[in-house]
Amino acid sequence: MTLPKNFFTTGLIVGFAAIGIISLAYLIASQTPPHSSQPPINRPIVLPESKLPKFSSCADLNSTLTAAAAEQRSKSRSSDKFGSFGISAGLGLQATASETSADYSTTNVQVAGVDEADIVKTDGSFIYSLSNNKLSIVKADGNLNLTSSIAFTDGDQPKEMFIAPNRLLVIGNAADWEETLYKTQPSGMPSAPARTILPPRHYYGRLTFVHLYDTSSPSHPRRIRSLEFESQYVTSRLIADHAYLVMNKNADVVSQENIQEETSLPMYKDTGVYGDSAVPMAKCTDISYIPPILESQYLIIASVPLDSPNDEIEKEIVLGAGDNVYASLENLYVAKTTYGDYRILPLLEHSLENSNEKTEINKFVLSEGKISHLATGEVEGRLLNQFSMDEYEGNLRLATTIGHVSQQGALTDNRVYVLDSALKEIGSETGIAPGEQIYSARFMGKRGYLVTFKKVDPFFTLDLADPRQPKVAGKLKIPGFSDYLHPFDENHIIGVGKETVEAEEGNFAWYQGIKMAIFDVSDFANPRELHRVIIGDRGTDSEALRDHKAFLFSKEKNLLVIPVTLAEIDNARKQDINFRSNTYGQYVFQGAFVFDVSLEEGFKERGKITHYDSDDVFRKSGDRFYGGDLNVRRSIYIGDTLYTISNLKIKANSLIDLSSQGDINLQ
Repeated sequence: MTLPKNFFTTGLIVGFAAIGIISLAYLIASQTPPHSSQPPINRPIVLPESKLPKFSSCADLNSTLTAAAAEQRSKSRSSDKFGSFGISAGLGLQATASETSADYSTTNVQVAGVDEADIVKTDGSFIYSLSNNKLSIVKADGNLNLTSSIAFTDGDQPKEMFIAPNRLLVIGNAADWEETLYKTQPSGMPSAPARTILPPRHYYGRLTFVHLYDTSSPSHPRRIRSLEFESQYVTSRLIADHAYLVMNKNADVVSQENIQEETSLPMYKDTGVYGDSAVPMAKCTDISYIPPILESQYLIIASVPLDSPNDEIEKEIVLGAGDNVYASLENLYVAKTTYGDYRILPLLEHSLENSNEKTEINKFVLSEGKISHLATGEVEGRLLNQFSMDEYEGNLRLATTIGHVSQQGALTDNRVYVLDSALKEIGSETGIAPGEQIYSARFMGKRGYLVTFKKVDPFFTLDLADPRQPKVAGKLKIPGFSDYLHPFDENHIIGVGKETVEAEEGNFAWYQGIKMAIFDVSDFANPRELHRVIIGDRGTDSEALRDHKAFLFSKEKNLLVIPVTLAEIDNARKQDINFRSNTYGQYVFQGAFVFDVSLEEGFKERGKITHYDSDDVFRKSGDRFYGGDLNVRRSIYIGDTLYTISNLKIKANSLIDLSSQGDINLQ
C-alpha cells in the first residue's frame, strides 16, 4: 500500500489509528456525573505491596540515570542519522455521553464513574468554562449571568478542570520556578523528606499546577490549595473524591562529586502542607524501577483529595514514562510505546517479527486515594490513545498496530491482545487487515468493533466471549472511515469520520466531508450500514474527530451535536470536466450542527448554531479554521436548553426549535 497523498501538508491522506474501547456498563450509564446524588462506589480494597525493586541510594539512582541517558542519546544519534518515519504516539482522546437521572449532560467519558477533565463542565445549575487564561462561572437558569471568574497569572496556562460538590479543581502548566526556591527544608515540617542543600538547578521544562477551590459560594470561589509538580502533565481521572494525575519528568543527572541526598529527584510545592517551599516528592530509596532500565524519566502518579485540602498527597514514582492512560474504578493503566531500532531501518526491508515496536503497560491499583504498582506487561505494536485499552472481567484488552504506511508502501499488522490481571498474555488475534492501520475501535463487553482504512472503510466485529481466543466475527467494506465509534445501543454503533473518494491515480483515496453512519450489528457476523449522512466537502472538519469530549449524544432526547467547520464546493465547479476529487471547498460556516438521530430515520438535521454574527464575518476571520475564539468547541444541555460554548461566548438555544434564548460574552 502506498501512502495516500492528502494527509500531510501537501495533502497526503494517512492518519494514525483512532482506537477506542468501551465496557458494557457504558451502555447503561457511561456518563454518570462523577458526583451525582448516588455516585458510583469506589470500593475500598487492600492494596498489594508493589513488587518492583527500589534503588538502594541516591548514588545508585544517579548512576542508573546516567547510563540510561547515555543509551538514549546513542539511539537518538542513530535515529537522526537515518531519519524517521514520523512515528507518533501522543495522547488522543475519545469517549461516550449517556443519560443520567439529572436532566443535564456531563462530560463524555470512557468509563462510568471515572470522570475526565475538560474545558467545560456543568452541574446542572452553573456552567464552568475555561478559555483565554480565565475560568468563568455562569449561572444557567433561563438567563445567562456571569456569577464570577478566576483569572490566572501570566505564565500559568490552565488546561482543564474537574468539578464536584463545592469543589473546583483546575490543572494546567505553570511558569518555571526560580532556582532561589531551592533552599534547605524549612523547620517545623517533619513530614517532608529529609534532604540537604541542593546545588543550583535551572528548569527549562514546564511545571504542572493544580489549584483547588471552594465553590460553596459560586460568586466568590476561594482557592484553598495550590500544588506545583516539577513534571509534564499527561492526563488525569477523578474517582469519587480523589483526582489522580499522571505526569512525566525527565530525570536530572548529577555528577558524582555533587551527589547529595535527593539531588536527582523531582520536586513539588504544596501550600496545604509545605507552604511555598519546594521539596522532593520522595526519597531516592522510594523510587521503583522496572528492569531492564531503559528510561531516564520518571512516571509520577499523584492523587489529590478534593475534600481534605491539608492531607498529604499520595504519590507513586517509577523510573519510566507514559503516553496513554486508561482507568477503571479500581485500576489505572499507563502505557508507553517504544520503537527500538525500527525507526532507523528501511521500511520495506524490515520485518514485522523483529520490529521492536512494543508497548509496555504499568498497572496501578487505586483505592480511596492510595496508589500501588501491581504489574507490568508488554505487547507488540503501538497504542494510539486511551481507547486502545479496556478492562473487562479482570482482563485488559488492547488493540495495536505494528508497522507504518509510507509512499513506498505499507508493512503493517493489526492485533487484539487480552492480558490477565497480572498483565500476562492469555489470548490474541493477529493479521487483521494487513497493509492498513486501525482508525478507531470500541469494545462493549464480550463484543468489539474495529475500523481500518486504505481506500474503503472495513468495519470489523470482534468476538471476545472467550478471552483466550479473541477473533474477527464479521466485516463490512464501505467508502470512507470512522475516526470515532460511539454506542447507540447494544446492537447499533455510531461512526464519525470522513467520506473518501478513490484517487484518479494511485492506490489511495482523498478525504472529503465529514461522514456519520449508524452500523447495525444485530447480525454480528454480517454488520451493515443502516444510515449515513455527509456534511460538507473536502476541508470540512470537526474537533469531535480528535476529541471525544466535543461529541454530545443523548439517546433519550434523540440528540446528537458536534462542532463543524464547514467547507463547500459549488455544484457548477463539481460538474467541470477538470474537477478533481482533491479540490478543497471554501469555508462558509463554523458552529454546532444539531441532529435528531433515531434508528428509524437516521440523522435529520435539526439546525445549526454559530457564534459569529454572520457568515461574512466568519469568512473574514483569518483564524477561523485554526481555533478562532468564536469557534464553537463544546455543547451541553440542561433541561430543554442547548448551550454552545466557544472561547468568547456561551449561547443558549431551545432544544425544541433551536430558537435563541440569549448569550453571554466571556471576555
